Amino acid sequence: WTPSLNRHNPPKTGYTFKGWSGTGIPAGTYSTNVRINKFSIGDREYTANWTPNSYTVEYYANTGTGTMASSTHTYDVEQALNENTFTKSGCTFAGWATSTDGAVIYGDKQLVKNLSTGATVKLYAKWNVSGITVTGYDSVYDGASHGVTVSGAEGATVWYSVGDESNYSTTVPSFINVTPAGGTKVYVKVERTGATPFVTSAVVKITKKTLTITANNETVTYGDAAPAYSVTYNGFAGSEDESVLGGALTIDCSYAAGSPVSGSPYTITPGGYTSDNYDINYVNGNLTVNKKVLTITANDETVTYGDAAPAYSVTYNGFAGSEDESVL
Repeated sequence: WTPSLNRHNPPKTGYTFKGWSGTGIPAGTYSTNVRINKFSIGDREYTANWTPNSYTVEYYANTGTGTMASSTHTYDVEQALNENTFTKSGCTFAGWATSTDGAVIYGDKQLVKNLSTGATVKLYAKWNVSGITVTGYDSVYDGASHGVTVSGAEGATVWYSVGDESNYSTTVPSFINVTPAGGTKVYVKVERTGATPFVTSAVVKITKKTLTITANNETVTYGDAAPAYSVTYNGFAGSEDESVLGGALTIDCSYAAGSPVSGSPYTITPGGYTSDNYDINYVNGNLTVNKKVLTITANDETVTYGDAAPAYSVTYNGFAGSEDESVL
């Protein structure tokens, strides 16, 4: 008699067929060639048996430094990946990818299962730029250049973009003049080869400096012409002076020659300047009018004995301008 039926060896993902066990096969052994002969009678029972495949996971530093042993895994068995021991200057370990430029898929020591049905798996370390500190600036105008400060970026490429992230440049932006309300945002991107860049932003805020312009006090004597008014400046940054201001200085005072002492003191009011960098605070001064000395001298008279008394008179010295005794 000749065979009439062969049992095919069935496939199973991640496993290698070990053989059949069952009717007519000695216990503890397996057969990969089961035949049911023609004209055979009776029930037969067979069980397929598989051995789970093993696979190797290899670890690569991917621009980092160091070495790591591979790990051996068994299909359908959950097992942790090896702990990362690679290092990269200026970076922290982000996880594992399946290609040098791929995204992170697995974390450090992550439990995994069935990464492969048997072929070697290669995992590549992924890195994030780290250790970077970006500090903004917030102070009043001082006439000097200011910007963001980046530390921890030695050996890296640092990019800057003002206002948004659309125009990065390696030129460090600097700010001297007062910024818009709320400051100006500066984006910073720090790159290292083979690592995900570090990106953040900081604000440079320069506010107006207070500049006080005080009208100098003046003193005149009644009848004098108005003096040459002047002011004192307090608060300029560095060596700056009134030449950096816009507009023109104005000084107003109601006093004029002949203004009465009773109106004293007269207010001296400065104004007229404008500035983008200074918050100008004007302080009024006073013009004080002192009384003018008027000397009235009785004129000497001479008479002969027996004469009537003469018409006495006086001489005035000190009237202001064209004034005379009529103002007394």
